[in-house]
Amino acid sequence: MNRFEKINSDQKIIEVLLDKLGCDENFIEEAKIAAILHDIGAIEGKNNHYAYEFFLLRPYRGRNIASIAAKQIFDKFLGEWKLYVAPSGTNPRAEKFWRKTISDYTNGNFEEKHDVTFDGYKLIFTFNNISK
Repeated sequence: MNRFEKINSDQKIIEVLLDKLGCDENFIEEAKIAAILHDIGAIEGKNNHYAYEFFLLRPYRGRNIASIAAKQIFDKFLGEWKLYVAPSGTNPRAEKFWRKTISDYTNGNFEEKHDVTFDGYKLIFTFNNISK
């Protein structure tokens, strides 16, 4: 599968999800869920993935759409995951969202730490879903 086919496949997942939630075509078009996920591929025989940006427009928040979409993406890409969030206290809503979503997805089996990344100091959530 080439990169273009992968992008189309991921977009289709989001469209199907929104359709299942009862959203009409106008909602799907206007929602413009921006989920920039980067699959860094196999490193030393391991599947490693990270999410650096995950965004849902304000009018569509609080409907569980983002959590469902994140979990479907995790299911699609098995392996070691790292999710980067702004340092503690700068975006408490994002911290709460990821802590709950990842905890629900992993049954509490994840790590949370603060560390320096390629883009400065971040809160990093780490988990492995290879056994799912």
